[in-house]
Formats: sequence, C-alpha cells, structure tokens
Amino acid sequence: MAEYIDRDAALALLKDDREVCADSKEELKYIREDIRSIPAADVVERKVGKWILSEIQRQEDVENDNYQYHCSNCGKGDVHAKGMTVPYCWHCGAQMIGGEDDV
Repeated sequence: MAEYIDRDAALALLKDDREVCADSKEELKYIREDIRSIPAADVVERKVGKWILSEIQRQEDVENDNYQYHCSNCGKGDVHAKGMTVPYCWHCGAQMIGGEDDV
C-alpha cells in the first residue's frame, strides 16, 4: 500500500541552518525543487456507513430469514440475513463499520 506524506513537512526537514556547508546548501536547493515537482497524490477519502434495519419488512423476506436494510451513506437498500456480513454498500461503495444495526 502506498504511503502519503505532506509536501510542506518534507520541505521543512530541509530547512537551511547555520551548520550546513555551502555545498550542501546547493544540493538542498535541488532536492527542494525535486520535492516540489512531485505531483500530489490523488487520495480519496473512504466513504463509511452502516446498515440500518428498515422499519418496514416484507413478510416473504422475514420468513426466509432475510431483512431489508438501507445504507446510512446513500440510503439505498439491500436485503440480507441478519447474521450475514455485507462489508460494502453495493450502490455507493461505502465500507460498513460499527453501529447498532451491524450484520
């Protein structure tokens, strides 16, 4: 898995100080330019949600031990057994984590 760093934090590590010799300062200049030229990573924040048990259930689903849930992130529904783990919403891709109505 890729690791992401803050460009400004990397540049702050390269600050000139009085103890750096002249040759090193020139080298640091090029390193700074290289760091600034690195394109920013396209990091997407992961959507999270939880399955919420719907108030209205279809009788035939309940008879088959299936229940209707909806995603707290997008509101779209899914039908699955209470004991079944459905880790992601099929509609919006949100990762289902914690909560009162875990499955």
